[in-house]
Amino acid sequence: MQLLLKTAGVLLRGSHRSFSAGQTLREAAKRGLVLGMLSNKLVGAESTSLSAAQQQALLAQAAALGFKGEAGKAQAVLSDDLQQHIALVGLGAEEAGAIAAQDTTASEIVRTAVANGVRQLCARKVSSVDIAHLPHAQAAAEGARLALYRFNEFKSSADAKGADVTVTAL
Repeated sequence: MQLLLKTAGVLLRGSHRSFSAGQTLREAAKRGLVLGMLSNKLVGAESTSLSAAQQQALLAQAAALGFKGEAGKAQAVLSDDLQQHIALVGLGAEEAGAIAAQDTTASEIVRTAVANGVRQLCARKVSSVDIAHLPHAQAAAEGARLALYRFNEFKSSADAKGADVTVTAL
């Protein structure tokens, strides 16, 4: 398990893999993206390369799956161009505006949501996860790190080997 993440003063080192245009669809779909969602609005999409049409398609997929962006929840979907897995992470109700507040509860919501999103992407066997710019960046970094943690001290070497996942902040 590898991690490369620098955000809000947190730096965790690891290896970085890049993707080229000559890859197969199977290899390209091993990329993941964690994107925030408040009710029916995406958060952090401006830090990604997603077009407005792709953002609308993601919102339509979320609605079809019944995902409303509940605080701390996550829903993994495949992008409409089949190039990457996207974890929509719930940041709560938009009208509450609580996620922008600088309090412990808002940080915990982001931490839990990002952790759930990274876990869902890892379950889909992605090798690289990008985290869109979200409020409470340090909490997002902590959530990603906690999602990748594995206690392997008492496991045999075959059981202890986890997948290498590279996490970067956008």
